[in-house]
Amino acid sequence: MLVLKPEMEKFIREQHGYCRVYETDFNLFMIEVLKVIETMITLGFYTNEKELINIMDPLITLLDGSLDFFDEDEEHEHKKRV
Repeated sequence: MLVLKPEMEKFIREQHGYCRVYETDFNLFMIEVLKVIETMITLGFYTNEKELINIMDPLITLLDGSLDFFDEDEEHEHKKRV
């Protein structure tokens, strides 16, 4: 599990807070990743405040839903504006 820890953190950070509702298969995978992270936290793999913040900050950004896209057109429009 210790080998997974940096990979899980990297994967969550690479999402940049974006959730694409229309990518159902990817979202099912994301649920499994979140379960692994939850288990790692529960089992004490994150042992100090800094480690918890490093994983929680990108998780909060991802899970707050403010950057969710419901279809590809919405995402393309967002990219044009940014």
